[in-house]
Amino acid sequence: MTYSTLTKSLITVSLIVIIHSILPAQTKFPNQDWETNKDISKEINSESILIIDSLMAKSKANGALIYKGYLINEWNHAGPSNKKIEVQSITKGITTMILGLALQTGKIKNINDPVINYYPDFNGGTYKDKITFKHLATATSGLPVEQYKNNYLDPGNIEPGSGSHYHNDHTKHLAHALTYIYGESLNNVLKEDITNKIGAKVEWAESKKTVIKNGKTIPVVHGYAFTEWTATDLARVGWLYANNGNWNGVQLLPVDYTKNTQTPIEVPIYEYRKPGEIKVRDPKYTYGLAWRGLRTKSGKILWYMSGNGGQFCIVLPDEGIVFTKINGIGEENKPFIRIEEFEKAILEIIN
Repeated sequence: MTYSTLTKSLITVSLIVIIHSILPAQTKFPNQDWETNKDISKEINSESILIIDSLMAKSKANGALIYKGYLINEWNHAGPSNKKIEVQSITKGITTMILGLALQTGKIKNINDPVINYYPDFNGGTYKDKITFKHLATATSGLPVEQYKNNYLDPGNIEPGSGSHYHNDHTKHLAHALTYIYGESLNNVLKEDITNKIGAKVEWAESKKTVIKNGKTIPVVHGYAFTEWTATDLARVGWLYANNGNWNGVQLLPVDYTKNTQTPIEVPIYEYRKPGEIKVRDPKYTYGLAWRGLRTKSGKILWYMSGNGGQFCIVLPDEGIVFTKINGIGEENKPFIRIEEFEKAILEIIN
């Protein structure tokens, strides 16, 4: 063996060791379909499944439960398993996933960089020079409410980083900035660089807004809503995060970024729904990079992408669990059954 060949072999071994060191124990990935495994299914608490069965039926929801990379259960109360459903604000987590992609590929050097350094047309109001990508991802940009003004408490145009005020405009602006950076619709970016690689299919509605780069007019997606998924394909996104941004040996998102997505931000999180006054929310809830966290009685935080109508994609990396629930948001789906009602069953899902 030559010195060059030996060096290459050592580098290859080192890369394999590094990849395995950042992946959780569960490294089974789906091919065209999720596989089932009877032996793995024996590790699941049947009583928890019965509770989830009842809640999913009441929700008229489709869903998928993944454990250690295998499909444990699937629910199709909203339609056949191949039906795509619009998941509302779960899309915010999809927009921030593309931010993670931009960090992984070097299109953005640091999440704390000012947005205007990359997107000169950023219309960020009084503090546009100070607003960073992290501010937009954590709803701490201080931007006023423009989208769906009747739904959200408006903090006004305030100092970025002073608190988290949830509304749609943070990820709306993030989508504009990312569109400019990539120079193409994020619908294409998502498909080419993420979903095609993880075997998922998605549709993302484009708004009437555009950005212009190098004389090219580019359509902008709705950065806060209007992606359509099947429950099992959305679970693939969850599984990507459960494996620290790695998909079958390919690092699509930065490891630290996926972990920070599920890390509580350190500033106050304020009430955001009308009617009401701006006050700090119940400490039972927290927020990450456009993901919500539910603090449980056990002390564990359930992290999930959240959408109107009680829709969610829960990821428990340490346990190797992903659970999706997607459903309609019309009057016929009320009362919406939210994650809190699933909490006990989810925490006890493993025997």
